[in-house]
Amino acid sequence: MSGWHGTFCADESWPPPLETFTSSENARPGYGKIPASEYLDSPSTLLLKVRLLTSLIKSSKNLTVYTGAGISTSTGIPDYASKSLLPPHHLSPYLAQPSLTHHILTSLHTNAYLKNWIQQNHDGLPQKAGYPQSQLNEIHGSWYNPSNPVIPMSGELQQNLYSDLISISQSSDLVISLGTSMSGMTSDVVFTSCPTRVIINKQRTGYDDIAGLRIYGDSDEVSELLCREMGLEVPDVSKYEIREFGDSGVYTFEGYNEKGIREEGETLTLDLREGSSVKLVNGWREGTIGEVVGRQREGHYKIRLSVRLKEGGCERYIERVLGFWWLEGAKEGSIESLPLVNV
Repeated sequence: MSGWHGTFCADESWPPPLETFTSSENARPGYGKIPASEYLDSPSTLLLKVRLLTSLIKSSKNLTVYTGAGISTSTGIPDYASKSLLPPHHLSPYLAQPSLTHHILTSLHTNAYLKNWIQQNHDGLPQKAGYPQSQLNEIHGSWYNPSNPVIPMSGELQQNLYSDLISISQSSDLVISLGTSMSGMTSDVVFTSCPTRVIINKQRTGYDDIAGLRIYGDSDEVSELLCREMGLEVPDVSKYEIREFGDSGVYTFEGYNEKGIREEGETLTLDLREGSSVKLVNGWREGTIGEVVGRQREGHYKIRLSVRLKEGGCERYIERVLGFWWLEGAKEGSIESLPLVNV
């Protein structure tokens, strides 16, 4: 029974989870042979597991969460692994709003339980829920960071994010894998390296046999139950409001130099008015020139970049987005570097 519940829970009186969706298809074709079938723990077993998880979190000194697409499917962003029926998706994923899981993980951080968040998704939903950019590692790229575009399966991780990943892997005392099938990606090291490991996912994963605690459940349902057991207020996701960050388009940041890097005594002015020229200052497209072409409905800046998608190919324009939380982080002095500066 430990194969179903984890090595901490080898209690033969606990029933195996109920198979709620049966599939012979691989969850991630080409990345392991885990079927896409889905399972849910019974309500009584789920409660016992969440109470054990609560104890683990309260005892932890350096808690890390490692999240995948499964925590965003309820927001209308489809994932790769699920073969069951998902909620309708948005015409644009930029319109998605944070799930209850995103808000509760943010609450765990605010209440000093959660120290690190390794985010495999690109959707910006942790930041929309109020999670600080400075404490988030978007290891596989982001829709809201022009200098860290979405990385293809065969691509290379950004060096500073990889170094941070390794540092977190070496220091975490508890890692919760949430909504990810963990199909052998490099970033899985943050889970496999930790002495105490928890998996929350409806599908099986390749690491179930090394999990101390294995929970089968919907991420929002499990997160809400955890929030109550932790004695925290359950967030009201219906109260999401778009955060405004100025409207002039010109920002002054104390403690940042002309390259957008934090440096005491320096001052940076960033002009993001429409038509302003900018360049990326880090990442594999460092030095790429672009132009501010407007703002999205939520206030994020749209940047048009001139790039060559293939070596020796023709230049073409692509549009990327700068999340306003980068500006919030620079105003607070909490981020090490801005993604771009003016030319």
